[in-house]
Formats: sequence, C-alpha cells, structure tokens
Amino acid sequence: MDCPRCQGPHRTYPATLTVNGRAITQVEICPYYEKHEGITDETVLALVVRLSGRYFNENGRQDDYAYFATELARSDKLYRLVWLFKDDALYLGVVNCFRRD
Repeated sequence: MDCPRCQGPHRTYPATLTVNGRAITQVEICPYYEKHEGITDETVLALVVRLSGRYFNENGRQDDYAYFATELARSDKLYRLVWLFKDDALYLGVVNCFRRD
C-alpha cells in the first residue's frame, strides 16, 4: 500500500527490539525522509536501534497511532527521528528523520 504522506510504498525491515516495553519484530520506514540529503535507510535503522530498551512519552495521538519525536546522536551528528506505534502492532513505523545541527 502506498503511503498517503509520500505517495510511495513503505520499506520493511526485520528487527528485534524492545521499545516502551513492547517487543518489535519489524521496522517500517516511510521514504518521506529522503527529501533530506545525506540520510539513508541504514542511518534510520541505526537510530532506531538506539531506541531499544528505553521508554518514551507520546508526543501526540491520532486514532490508534501514538507518535513520538526523539533526538538521537550518531557519529557526532544529532538527528530527530519521528516515529510511531500502532496500538497492539508489533512494528515500529518511522515517519521522518532529519539532521538537527
């Protein structure tokens, strides 16, 4: 299914993470982030791994989706990762990712 935000399909990767106490088995990445130069799926996945074992407060909620915005460092660069959980789903969705410096 195409994403209504970016008009393209999400890319799905297997994962073994625990975020907010929830076991995650896959990560879905929306290609919307590609408008920002110098960021790849590998960068996004490396940032997602840094969420594992931690708890985060929701920044907002729409229907059965909880949204989060988290600042994370990687290779001396600061990024903002915008991600979501769908209630009772075993995946973590990445909505956007961009540099913060």
